[in-house]
Amino acid sequence: MLLYRILTVLVIAPLFFWVNLYANTFWFNAFWLALVALAAREWGNLLRWDRVRQWKFALLNAAFAFLGLLVVEAGCKVQHTTLLFWFLIIASLLWLFIVPYALYRYSRDQRLNLSDSILSVIGSVMLLAFVWATVAIRQQIHGGGLLGLFIIVWCSDIGAYFAGRYYGKRKLAEHISPKKTVEGFIGGFVAAMLAAVVLALCVSLPLSLPHFLSLTVLVVIYAVIGDLWESVLKRRAGIKDSSNILPGHGGILDRIDSWLSAMVLWAAGFLYAGLY
Repeated sequence: MLLYRILTVLVIAPLFFWVNLYANTFWFNAFWLALVALAAREWGNLLRWDRVRQWKFALLNAAFAFLGLLVVEAGCKVQHTTLLFWFLIIASLLWLFIVPYALYRYSRDQRLNLSDSILSVIGSVMLLAFVWATVAIRQQIHGGGLLGLFIIVWCSDIGAYFAGRYYGKRKLAEHISPKKTVEGFIGGFVAAMLAAVVLALCVSLPLSLPHFLSLTVLVVIYAVIGDLWESVLKRRAGIKDSSNILPGHGGILDRIDSWLSAMVLWAAGFLYAGLY
């Protein structure tokens, strides 16, 4: 298993860095469209749909994502697009209020009282908001800045892993993800904020340092909530991983669950600064 994990990273990591740092707009957009299609297919798997329905859902979301990107390529400035901003606000409100309430109810009742139809709509909003937010951020702070935001989330995950492993005692969400601890969260939070300071000093951001760090505090908290949200969906479906497309790592959703909320909140904050 460890060998598979290492080999997968050796293949995926260079591709990911190339896409963000060097790929032109066509290949950048193609990468994220493919990723959102695969993630949508896995979302259908979490809803226990058959494969045909899963792929229909994947193609539908990819088509909507593509249409949104066409608007961008037609000449509209994403950072000045009010429609995109309000769509991201809707997605942000979903993450800020609806998802935490659903997690609270699940932790209390061990049930997710949402139908497949509602969850499919939620999934589409989350995935479309994610891919459009990622493109919007790249247009504002370029590939290096975007990669830096991804690294902040990675630092949060890495810090949480090591802090939780060596110091973790108090459970963070025992009925959802028993391995997560309060100490792990604190370690991840500190690591992410240090990375955010470094990024702010190296990249020109559309927010002042205090505003960017304040937004990042919120982002780091909700990145954990994104992780917990996918854990609930997997528990509901009775599966360990969203798929096995990444040997040793599970599925696409298993790798981007924290990004789904993080990128949307950052993009909404950046667009707000550009619009107002």
